[in-house]
Amino acid sequence: MPSVDHSPMQRKMQDPIFRAPGLAARVVAVLIFVTLWGGWNGISAQEPDPPLFSRIYLHGGGFLYGEILAWDMGKELLLRDRKGVEYRIPAETLRRVVHDRNYRTSPASFIRPAGWYGGGSFGLGFSEDSGLLLADLHGGWARHRMLHAGISAGVYRSVTEGNEIFYPLVLEWRGYWMESSFSPYTVIRAGTALASYLSESEWLPERRDYKPGFSFAALAGLRLGHVGPAHLALEAGYYRQDIRYDFHYDEQGGWIPPGGSVRRIQQRWLFRLVFGF
Repeated sequence: MPSVDHSPMQRKMQDPIFRAPGLAARVVAVLIFVTLWGGWNGISAQEPDPPLFSRIYLHGGGFLYGEILAWDMGKELLLRDRKGVEYRIPAETLRRVVHDRNYRTSPASFIRPAGWYGGGSFGLGFSEDSGLLLADLHGGWARHRMLHAGISAGVYRSVTEGNEIFYPLVLEWRGYWMESSFSPYTVIRAGTALASYLSESEWLPERRDYKPGFSFAALAGLRLGHVGPAHLALEAGYYRQDIRYDFHYDEQGGWIPPGGSVRRIQQRWLFRLVFGF
C-alpha cells in the first residue's frame, strides 16, 4: 500500500509545540481548582466549632441541657444552661452525659430534675347531687417524671347543701408520660376527708358529728406547655367520697325532732384547670 504523506500543515499541528498550549491550559485549570478548593477548606477549618451542648441525666430522674464549663470527675460538674444560669451538679448525682454539637435550643422539653414539686387546682365537679370543687393544693417529691409521690389537701363544697364543707386529705401518685412540654399525665389519690357543717336554722339548729370517710380520685390531664419550671394543665377525672355523720337538734323550746345517723356516697366527674411547678 502506498504511504500517505501528510500535508506540511498537518505535520505542523501534530508537533508537541502546537499541542502544548491546550495541555497547559488544562493543567493550569486543574491547579487553580485545587488551589481554590484547598483554600476554601483551609478557611472552613479555621472557623470555630459550634458550641458543644450536653444532656446531663441525673440518678434521681430528669435531665438538664447546657454547656459544660468545668468537670471534676470526682467532685462536681459545672453546667451553664441555655438561659445562662449556672448549676453545680455533684458527681454522685450524675448518671450519664451525652454531648451534641447539633443541639438547637427549643422550648419543647420540660426539664424537671429530681426534687420537690407542687401545684394547685380549681374547677367544677358534676354529678347527680351536683357540687363544686373550690380548690386543692398538692405537693411532694419527684423521683422521676413517672414517679411523683406526695399529698393533696383541698376544700370542697356541696351545692345541694351549701353549708356542708369537706376537706379531703389524701396521698397522691402522679406520672407524666412524656418529656415534651405537652404531656399527658395521670394522678391517683386516696385518703380521707373531714367535714364541717353550719346549720341554716336559727330556731332549731342542726348539729352534725362527721366521721372521717374514704376519699378516692382518678384523674387524667394534659400539660399545656411551660414557662421555666411552671406549667398549666387541663384535668378531668372521677371523684368518690364516703360521707358519714350523726346528727341531732339543739332545743330552742317546743318539740325537738329526733336525731339519727346518715351515710351516703358522693360521686362526681371533675373538670378543672391546674397550675404546677
